[in-house]
Amino acid sequence: MPEEYAEIYWGTQTPVRLLFLFIITGYTYMFKEGGILAATGGNYKPRAGDNLKNSVVFTWGFLELSAWFWVQALRINFFYHELKTDKLLAGLHYAPR
Repeated sequence: MPEEYAEIYWGTQTPVRLLFLFIITGYTYMFKEGGILAATGGNYKPRAGDNLKNSVVFTWGFLELSAWFWVQALRINFFYHELKTDKLLAGLHYAPR
């Protein structure tokens, strides 16, 4: 895959995955049994998402969310380091603000 296509692919996939993982991890944490927004007692009715509210799903979401966050952070850091190097090689003075 050419580098420009890879940049477009990863540049769009990472934010979408992060959003999805924030939603699934937050939902699992807040609506689990004994969670912040969980229905209790007579208010509880079984729903389709009940199987998502367990520690396995939360752990998977949290670990993958952490991994994708670091992928995005390292990607941005590499881009700025490369930009700084290009400016220095071009003879431009780089002065961070």
